[in-house]
Amino acid sequence: GDPSEWKQEHVFYLGSDSSSQAVIRAAYDDYILYILIERTGDTSSKAYTEIYLQNASSAVSSSSKAIYAKVSASGLDNVKNASAVAIAKEGVTSRGTKGTAIELAIPLSSLNAGKGSEILLNAVLRGSGLNDGFTRASENNPLSWMKIRLQ
Repeated sequence: GDPSEWKQEHVFYLGSDSSSQAVIRAAYDDYILYILIERTGDTSSKAYTEIYLQNASSAVSSSSKAIYAKVSASGLDNVKNASAVAIAKEGVTSRGTKGTAIELAIPLSSLNAGKGSEILLNAVLRGSGLNDGFTRASENNPLSWMKIRLQ
């Protein structure tokens, strides 16, 4: 819950093209990859965030599928290619603005990852007429996604 607990080298900002923004942080232990999404702006029932994760070593394989998670103010709405859990809390974000914080936990075994692995991350803010992702990141090209290094 407390963003100060999250690794600061894995902080990503999303939402330059819309009134909705998200700060996405990653943390991990020996077994789980944790993703914290703090979303502000549109947090209506139609607003959600899509998260895509893939092990960089398998991203070049056309048969490898990314993990997909759809999260909203109600928590985990959908997950594909992995098991995952999420907890959502509405209120004030770490930056002092009204929004939703969602913590997503995905087993590293689902990513075939461990110490020394590089995980690729993509995220897209969606809602009423909203489709805002990372600059230069393509949903169909995992090699263009953000990088999380498990050290």
